[in-house]
Amino acid sequence: MHPDDALANEWYACAPVADAHADSLLWNRDLCKKSNEGHVDFPRLREAGVRVQLFTIPTRGYPLVDGIGWFCARRGWPRDANRSPRSRALYQIEMLHNACARSAGEVAVARTAAELDTNLEAGRLSAVIGIEGAYPLEGNIQSLEEFYDLGVRFLGPSHLIPNEFAGCSTWLYKDRGLSAMGRELLQEMRSLNLILDVAHASKSAADEMLSSAFDGLFTFNSHTGVCGATPLWRNLSDEHARAIARRGGVIAIVLARYYLGEPGVAGFLKHVAHAAAVAGAGNVAIGSDFDGFVRPPREIHDVRDLRKLADVLKGGGFGRGDTIGILGANLVAFLRRALPPV
Repeated sequence: MHPDDALANEWYACAPVADAHADSLLWNRDLCKKSNEGHVDFPRLREAGVRVQLFTIPTRGYPLVDGIGWFCARRGWPRDANRSPRSRALYQIEMLHNACARSAGEVAVARTAAELDTNLEAGRLSAVIGIEGAYPLEGNIQSLEEFYDLGVRFLGPSHLIPNEFAGCSTWLYKDRGLSAMGRELLQEMRSLNLILDVAHASKSAADEMLSSAFDGLFTFNSHTGVCGATPLWRNLSDEHARAIARRGGVIAIVLARYYLGEPGVAGFLKHVAHAAAVAGAGNVAIGSDFDGFVRPPREIHDVRDLRKLADVLKGGGFGRGDTIGILGANLVAFLRRALPPV
C-alpha cells in the first residue's frame, strides 16, 4: 500500500463517518439483510464504518406524473401503506424502528444528543429520521407533533413538487416561495426543536427560511451540490451556503453525477472545495442521496466506497482535521447541537 493511501485510511478510521441523506426505506428492503441491490443496508453500513446515517422519508414523486404509488406497489408495499403520503411516511418509520429492533443492538434510532453519544460510545450505528417534503402532514400542522413522537427529527417542507407550505427547487416551480402556512410550519418546528432541511426549497422559499425571522431554527442542507462549482437549478447558492453556516448548520455534498457536473469523484472534490471556501470546511459534510434514484460517481458503487473519499479529500489538499470533519465529525457536531439534549 502506498504511504499516502495508508494515511488516508487512518484518517477514515478516526472519523465518525456520517451521511446526511439516504432514501433506502422507500425500496422496502429488509435493512438487516445484506443486499446486492441499491446502496445501503445495515451490514454494508457496518462494513463501511458508518456511525451515523440519516434516513429520509419521501412520500411524493415527480412533477406532473408523481409515480410513487406505482413504484411502491412494484416494491411490494402493503396496499394500506400505499394509500397516501401520510400512510407512506408511517410505514417507512415503522419499518426502520422494526429493523433497529431486529439488529441485535447494532443499530438504534437517535432521537436526542444523549442517545447519539450513547450509540457512538457503544459502537452502535445511529439512525436519524427525517421527512423529505411535508406532504404527510396533509395540511395539518398539528400532526407534526405525532411524527416528532415517532422519532422524526428533521423535515424539508417541500421535495420535488410544491405543496401548501413551500415552493421547491424543481424548475417548474422555482418561483414559489414560503406560504403563510409554511411560516406557521417553521414556527412549530422551532417550538418542537425540529431541524429544518432546505435541500429542495425554491430560492425564494430558502431566502425566507434563512432570514432572521427564523433565527434559532437549526438548519442544514442534507444533500446538495453548489452553484459555484456547477451552476444548476438544484444546487445551493453561495449566499445560502453562507447563511446556513452562520446558523451553525452543514452543507452536505451529494454523491450524484448530475448535480456534481461530472461522472467521477473529482466532481465531489470540486463541490466540497467550493463549499469549504465560501462557508468554511467545518460546515461541510457528505449527503450521499444513496438509494435516491441518482447515479453516484463511477468510483462509488455503494456505501462501502465512502472510504475512497478520504483519499480524494487528502489528495485535494484537505488536512487530517478537515478530512475527518467532512467525513462525519462536522455532521455529528451539528446533530449534537441541533437534536434535543435528552
